[in-house]
Amino acid sequence: MSPLMVWLQAFRHCVRRSRSVLVDLVELLLLTTRSRSALAAENLFLRKQLAMFQERSVRPHRAQDSARWLIVVRVNTDPPEMIGVTFPLIS
Repeated sequence: MSPLMVWLQAFRHCVRRSRSVLVDLVELLLLTTRSRSALAAENLFLRKQLAMFQERSVRPHRAQDSARWLIVVRVNTDPPEMIGVTFPLIS
């Protein structure tokens, strides 16, 4: 392989890694700007999911593509609108 081809391969690899790092940084920025209620809702969901797995002694499995798309849709909507907070009636 010629030195030019080796250099081009290394350059392509560097560009791919740089793009991956940039995407990760943007995702981090978006995650840090989430509201406190959205974070609380996600924690509640994950705790319930963990409790269910522990109760049933089930090991988590990889999500199917349809489940991944559903997660993407749910994450991009506003969780406080989806979750209703109820308070007990004290008589």
